[in-house]
Amino acid sequence: MKKTLLLSAALLTVGLASAQTVQDIDTKPLKMKDGYTKINMVYPRSTDEGLKEAMIDQNRYAWEQQQEIVPQTANFYEGDYLDFKINNTRESQYILHFQYAVKTDGANLVFELYNGDDLEFSLAPIYLSNEKSNWNALLDAMAFFDEDLAPGEYTLRMTFHHDNGHETANVANLWFEAKEQITYYSLYTSVYPEGAGSVKASPAANNYLEGTTITLTATPASGSDEITYKFVDFTNEDTEEIFATNPYSFEIIDNVSMIANFEAISSVNNIPGTVNLATKKIGGVKEEEKAVSLDGASYLEGAIVPYLCNYTANKTEQFILNATKAGEYTLVCPTATKQEKANIEFNIYDKGAYDADPTVAPEANFNIAAEKTGNWQKFVTNKVDGIKLTEGKKLMTMKFTEPVANKYTANVLYMSFGIGDDFGDTSAIDAIEAEANDAPVKAYNLQGIPVDPEVAKGLIIINGKKVLK
Repeated sequence: MKKTLLLSAALLTVGLASAQTVQDIDTKPLKMKDGYTKINMVYPRSTDEGLKEAMIDQNRYAWEQQQEIVPQTANFYEGDYLDFKINNTRESQYILHFQYAVKTDGANLVFELYNGDDLEFSLAPIYLSNEKSNWNALLDAMAFFDEDLAPGEYTLRMTFHHDNGHETANVANLWFEAKEQITYYSLYTSVYPEGAGSVKASPAANNYLEGTTITLTATPASGSDEITYKFVDFTNEDTEEIFATNPYSFEIIDNVSMIANFEAISSVNNIPGTVNLATKKIGGVKEEEKAVSLDGASYLEGAIVPYLCNYTANKTEQFILNATKAGEYTLVCPTATKQEKANIEFNIYDKGAYDADPTVAPEANFNIAAEKTGNWQKFVTNKVDGIKLTEGKKLMTMKFTEPVANKYTANVLYMSFGIGDDFGDTSAIDAIEAEANDAPVKAYNLQGIPVDPEVAKGLIIINGKKVLK
């Protein structure tokens, strides 16, 4: 029904530019003002006074692009289209490069190439990824005319669509690149189990030129009070290859189907014990895994370890704890920072009381003033004593601040809670001998707590190397 209405509306199109001037196909970029393009408004604006006139505006790039002023489309709604008169000077295949900005999900563009009244090319809709939610944050994209185009004059038509029927996309800097042969491929992504997280491809595109480097980033869903998710690996559905790094980058040389695999884990951290960093409830920060040092020495013999990082000033984080017994707890929490005044404020609430009234006073409130270590991977140990907690489930909130630079704050290597000498399962295993040379086997979980490699399950670190058991 919607397509029928659009076709009917097309009879009411209004051209908003004077007679078009033909420009050569190798004009870079294609001119968008002063008679080079023709705007055709299809959407019946007279029925909605809130809609603005489509236009070519002198808008400003986002800050990443040096504030350059460029012509770009503005106020194009469902079914509106823009025509360019172009002259192809040689027979070739072509890549059409362009930049776009969107503010909401659901926008797509359709490119068509007319020879007079005859439709020469009609490309599948190009769906536009909403990465910035900013009308002036332009992202690179491309379309492929992968059959030889004969010399002559053509009309390039760009039609705007959006699921919401109104605002679509801003487009700027269109230009054609001649290619003797174009080879491009598609990337398909999915998540397992469904709803466990999301996967983002950068650059975002419907199709990719052969050899394009693509980076996939998997982000776990926050889950519930009882269950959260952690990333496991990417699986190439076609070749069954497994890639454990996240983000994961590769060059596309064929159509690819990638699955981002996640694992459900308990959101609740029993204490005494060490907090599982994967159970963070807010996140929203770039995650890192690198080799680090602790108190002046290599940590876990140089193993690659995860840590909380990239929290900017006034960002927060949450964890759910379960105090298995009441008492005065000690928190051991190594931090690293390049900043002068990085601080982490901790509040620990009785979870039942907080759920009933978020304004309730915390059971415990304390701060860690992170020592400036001069390197984001150079950690020093902090200890906080006298944290009085009752038995039961707790909500622990963390607020990261830095009032001087007002930017990045502090990294956190791990958080271990103990009562006296009881910090949970920290049994040493230095006496276990290696099979070949009687050297001691040193095994740890990802939080740096020693574990028994004979009985431990999951991903552990043995003699500095990650092993999945």
